[in-house]
Amino acid sequence: MYQVLTEIGIIHQLASTALRKALPKPLTLAQFYVLTHLSRVPDVNTPTRITKAFQVTKGAMTHTLGLLQKNGFVSVNADRNDGRAKHVYITDAGRNILAEALKNSTPHFLALNEKFDDDEIQAMTDSLTKIRKFLDKARD
Repeated sequence: MYQVLTEIGIIHQLASTALRKALPKPLTLAQFYVLTHLSRVPDVNTPTRITKAFQVTKGAMTHTLGLLQKNGFVSVNADRNDGRAKHVYITDAGRNILAEALKNSTPHFLALNEKFDDDEIQAMTDSLTKIRKFLDKARD
């Protein structure tokens, strides 16, 4: 399993570098990940829950969310029932820049996609999902 996790780490580093080069300005990689998270799991949207999901410091997430809000990519709204709580939502501008980032990154990954058939991709996805779910549950 150590070798598998090592490969995942290397793949993450290589893919992140390629993705970073394709991001439209002013989007950073951290911001891209937060927008992806909000579009994928919209109910995990308080700053605290997002911070826990990314396993970063509160200060780091506050900074990232602040930049996203400043650029109009997210809105941060007070909870209707508890004014102390806040919820973060991706805006139309956030969805648009996320779509642009994904479109820009497509050429980087098309050649890789051609190396695998649909069954291989599904098998990898299934295996990686199992690993992610296990590690996600273990951190709580």
